[in-house]
Amino acid sequence: MNYRRIAKTTALIFILWLPWIISLYPGAMLWDTYYQIWQCYPEGHPIYLIPWGPTESFVDNYFSDHPIFDTLVFGAFARASNALFGSWNQGVFAYILLQALGTAASFAAGVEYLRRQACPKPLRLGCALFFALMPFYACYTGAMIKDSLFSWLYVPWFLIVAEIARTEGACLAKRRIFAWFAAFSILLCLTKKTGVYVVLFTIAVLAIAVAWNHRKAGPEDESAALYRPLYRTTLLRLGACGAASIVLMWGILPYLVFPALDVVPGGKQEALGPLFQQTARYVSDYGDEVTPDERDAIDAVLGYDDLAERYVPIWADPVKFGFNTESTSQDLASYLGTWVKQGLKHPDAYLKATWATAGPYLVPGGTIGIHRDTGDVEHDGSPLIWRPAALDSYHDFMMGLYDALADAPVLGILFQTCLYSFYVPLVGFIVGLKRRSLITASYGTVAISLIACLITPMF
Repeated sequence: MNYRRIAKTTALIFILWLPWIISLYPGAMLWDTYYQIWQCYPEGHPIYLIPWGPTESFVDNYFSDHPIFDTLVFGAFARASNALFGSWNQGVFAYILLQALGTAASFAAGVEYLRRQACPKPLRLGCALFFALMPFYACYTGAMIKDSLFSWLYVPWFLIVAEIARTEGACLAKRRIFAWFAAFSILLCLTKKTGVYVVLFTIAVLAIAVAWNHRKAGPEDESAALYRPLYRTTLLRLGACGAASIVLMWGILPYLVFPALDVVPGGKQEALGPLFQQTARYVSDYGDEVTPDERDAIDAVLGYDDLAERYVPIWADPVKFGFNTESTSQDLASYLGTWVKQGLKHPDAYLKATWATAGPYLVPGGTIGIHRDTGDVEHDGSPLIWRPAALDSYHDFMMGLYDALADAPVLGILFQTCLYSFYVPLVGFIVGLKRRSLITASYGTVAISLIACLITPMF
């Protein structure tokens, strides 16, 4: 990599992002982030097992796993700022600037990777300008949320994934690349709950692709002869990264870190949320066909009486957060049996439930939205974080400009989520298949990332 070129491209992108980042000062965030920061104070906020008032699922723990790594990072910047300046503003904005620089550098590394693959200069320049000028990139770097932190780590990790596929794993023999791949894999696991599944699925796909390519290659294959000595090293190092991720997420965190920091793990409702939403849709559409046994099985886990009323097609949280935290393993087993039975009877209900929350990832109709406010808006303002009144008119102008660009007749196509989550990757995958390139293995990462989006509570 040419680090001087990367630095220049980073500076270009970052400078063109600044007008948007400043308009969001000190930084946009969701209530989730606001809640995470407050957990880092001794007095804290009440900790919920399920963050929804009607459940009253309060626990005595100090932290919730939201995830805990992000909570500690966000809280460190906010608390240091509070100690130095008496507010979170300066610390949050410092975090935003660092995040923007990291994200810009990750995109710049992508542009440099294209240069190394002999991509024409005009196309590389076009890519850099696209990253710099499309405002949703800038606005997401201006938000203190786990998705933004995860994403800028995901980009360089994906570049390494692509290089592993391109070189049939040979690049992992280089200690520096292996170290970066391992480090980014661990960080993806720590910064977002679905990260560990993205990492493990990708590693599995890469290992299978490399092994398959090695086995089918004949002795006359020059490419195979070049990479064959590195074959075992590749599989061992992929396995090491996968094993490290597993040990971290299902060993070190729950058995060492959580007890030490007094963290309450996430509830079962997070993993079962998509199923719960499908059940709610079934009850809403076919409630008259629910048998007494099915009703009892659902009631023990979700509460049946108001389930149809709690069902909101585009938002799964009201259903998911109604999970009965005292339900037993037998209750869950009975529910899962009912879920299978009802799905076989009326699969259309399940399809409609998933499509209502995730359809815009696959078809036009979902504009890329941006976070615009600090997380204190639900609390009638906070003495610790606020947007200065002097920026109100500038903020409103830039947000209006974003909406105008997103709604523009032709330009608005570039603001459709499905273009990036589905159609561009699909075209790349098809081209890779046509060329019979192992690079198609890297699209396993894209596929599992898309699946993670499809099962989230809302678009």
